[in-house]
Amino acid sequence: YGYDVSRTMVDLIGNPDALGECIHIVTPETVKWNDILEIYLNVLEEELGHRPKVFLTDYKRGMVDLLGNHYQFKYDRMFNRSFNSEKVDRICHEKIDYVGIEEGLSRCLKEFIAGDREFRRINWKFEAFADRICGERTKLKEIDTFKNKLKYLVFRYTPYFTLKGIK
Repeated sequence: YGYDVSRTMVDLIGNPDALGECIHIVTPETVKWNDILEIYLNVLEEELGHRPKVFLTDYKRGMVDLLGNHYQFKYDRMFNRSFNSEKVDRICHEKIDYVGIEEGLSRCLKEFIAGDREFRRINWKFEAFADRICGERTKLKEIDTFKNKLKYLVFRYTPYFTLKGIK
């Protein structure tokens, strides 16, 4: 949640004890990715009226190649890492009072859904790949232009990815 983190950042700015230090501004709570997924699914179900389907995949090199973020995808989720707030508490000379993970994530997601935001353009090549491995299909009326509809159909229903060695 941004508010508690920003308050802590203000305390660190200009603090001589913080100079040259690597600091994690994190809640002392420990959660797993499955816990985060469950929080998101609960909020989405509450806000949208239905629970989204989730398809968990193994590490897929092809998916990473399409997204272009190999190292983030591989290493960010490959290791069980834990972060700890003891150093920031010591440097700020107080135990930081963080908003709980479930409350903070839920609040942020609800604000995002309620907000008037534009999403980035959809990568229809990647969407076709994701639909293909999940067995899903995007309705053509959801795709904005003829060019994007054609791109989706080609990448979703032809052997393009197989021929390129992307699985």
